[in-house]
Amino acid sequence: MSQHIFDRVSSIDGATYRILMGWDKPLQEYYCVIYVLPELDEPIYSNLYDSYHRKTLWYYEKTVMEYGLTIPDGMLLEIVQDERDNVVNKVKHWD
Repeated sequence: MSQHIFDRVSSIDGATYRILMGWDKPLQEYYCVIYVLPELDEPIYSNLYDSYHRKTLWYYEKTVMEYGLTIPDGMLLEIVQDERDNVVNKVKHWD
């Protein structure tokens, strides 16, 4: 599984969020999990909450944007490359 992690302040509510996105090699699908900081116990959004799995990466981009958050430049392209390379055990923190 690749993990791309970043924190952002929402333009909607001013809260700070932590977003985890990446490629899940065992499940062969993208994932996205969103937390409100400082709480990290229960995410406010997880792809596992969706009734239908195998969403596109662009679906998750839209989901993140609905919280008033922006994804770091280049991150989505790197996640696509993770899928192509079927990456496992990769963790990258973005600013």
